[in-house]
Amino acid sequence: MDTSPEEYGNAIVAYVNADQQQQPDIYELPPTPPCWSIGTLNQRVETIMHLAMNTQKAVFKLVLKWASDMDNGTLLRSRLKPLIASVQGLRLPYVPARMFKNAKFGGFVAENYRALTMISPWLFRCLLENEFQPRVIVLPPTDKPRSKWTIKENTAWLRVRGIKVPANIPAVELTDLVNNYCIDPTGPPSILTNTAPTPEDIRRLLSLLFRVFGTLFATDLKGDIAGNRFEALVVQFLDCVQRIGEACHPDKKQPIWLSKYGMLGLLRCRQHFIDYTYLHSLYEGGIEGEGMVKELRPLCPNAVRAGWPLNLMNAFNRQNILSSLTTGFQSTNSPEKSSTFTNIVHEANAKRYNTWADVTHALQHQQPVSMVVLGSTKAWTCHVMVHQFQSSYTKQICILPNEASVDESGFVYHTVTIDDMECPYNPTTPVWSFRLLLPDLWTEEVGVRVCMIDKEWRFVNADHDWTYLG
Repeated sequence: MDTSPEEYGNAIVAYVNADQQQQPDIYELPPTPPCWSIGTLNQRVETIMHLAMNTQKAVFKLVLKWASDMDNGTLLRSRLKPLIASVQGLRLPYVPARMFKNAKFGGFVAENYRALTMISPWLFRCLLENEFQPRVIVLPPTDKPRSKWTIKENTAWLRVRGIKVPANIPAVELTDLVNNYCIDPTGPPSILTNTAPTPEDIRRLLSLLFRVFGTLFATDLKGDIAGNRFEALVVQFLDCVQRIGEACHPDKKQPIWLSKYGMLGLLRCRQHFIDYTYLHSLYEGGIEGEGMVKELRPLCPNAVRAGWPLNLMNAFNRQNILSSLTTGFQSTNSPEKSSTFTNIVHEANAKRYNTWADVTHALQHQQPVSMVVLGSTKAWTCHVMVHQFQSSYTKQICILPNEASVDESGFVYHTVTIDDMECPYNPTTPVWSFRLLLPDLWTEEVGVRVCMIDKEWRFVNADHDWTYLG
């Protein structure tokens, strides 16, 4: 009020000044917490996991709101359900996708939102289907009596004027509603310009969401270059959110991204790239941050007594002390440790199929397939793993030289085939990454066409190089 008194009336300013002189205590600012004096503002970063979760949830809720406004909410969920289930069935820890019941996303945690975001450009290709295309609104003929209008004609007359039609309204009440507007002394409402987002707009929003968080966790660039790339994507993303938000929520006075702290926090991430090099290092995965709750909850006592925090930490230390000591005395160059670690990583991040018939069935019936990428950045090969008779075997997935197709989101789809040669798996082979094959279900092509995306949000482009969708 002192800095901009012109924004307030003279009476209000005079009242506040007089009240401050009489009661100065209530106008004193409370002391800041001591921890706030440690470091500078730039060092107080947002928790990246929460930043991503809040933004991703807001975007998915906006997409469901758009589908509901277009009377396609149930249709969209029915299309997404088998797609999500096919990925969920692989039980891969880096993409724990699960189906949602409604826009509340009950039971979802940060990893579930991250998984949906990672596969969203593929999931929402279903919006290309004819059922999601804008419907042509057919108004009743001008010479047709209003008493003979059908339910569709009455509904169309209301919708072109921006009047929401109640669900399951009886035909008689719908006709009376139209008549009341027509006989209004001020005249019927005027026809509004159609500003509803198209499926292509929603697809672009989800593509930008994927690009923003793909580059947020990327490690191919650092410093100013990485920050500038991320900021350019965030500006496009927020602009798209604002335009779609205004169309889906016309009564909101401010842009939707201003009411979401997570979206506002994205604008600060450019500085975090400069201060911390990689934002990937700030991710609270595993047992860091709130993840520790998953470890401590089973150890919590049934009753709260004096000294229970100390007893809880002692129980956690007793449970993990053996593994900590073993790790400390083991050599990092030990071949036994390397082999054991590689086996554990494979079992966690790559699905081991029971038979080769299961792999062939998944490829022929256009289902997602889990793979492991062996080698290095310059020389890598993709393999499918099968575990039989207490032994693991691999077959290579080969990319055919056919011309790759690129969808409107930038995803590249290749034609692949599985090699006939079966090789015993060598646990000492270096693992470079883990990959998910997502089939092209919406293009009628000969052969198996898939998009290849790995756990680090990279995909294989038309030149067969790993890259980010920046």
